[in-house]
Amino acid sequence: MKALTTGVLAVTLAALLATSVPVRAEEEDCETVLNDLNEAIDIATKNFETMMDELKKMMSQSADDKTKSTVKNRFCSASGEMLGTSRAVRAVAGECGAKGTSAAATLDKSIKDAEAAIENTCK
Repeated sequence: MKALTTGVLAVTLAALLATSVPVRAEEEDCETVLNDLNEAIDIATKNFETMMDELKKMMSQSADDKTKSTVKNRFCSASGEMLGTSRAVRAVAGECGAKGTSAAATLDKSIKDAEAAIENTCK
């Protein structure tokens, strides 16, 4: 359960950091794409939070092996979606010139931390 909690925190941190990507890129196309990706992250974050609330309820009602397995599988699925979205934002931020460079560096660390936590939980 501790690994699951660590994974939740890492993925949540990645989502929060990813939403802080600056959208004032030098090119209009880059700004549009970053806006779209930030919107995708907002949706993925809301879905992840909803899923985590459901999983907490499931774990508080019963802690048998079947429930634990279901919780783990659903957590890993939701975490993968968040991580994928964060990677997409990172890729775009890296292509958006100097303004995206600091966001990309921040995302690199948060993505690496999330990957480690997810790997430990979702093996």
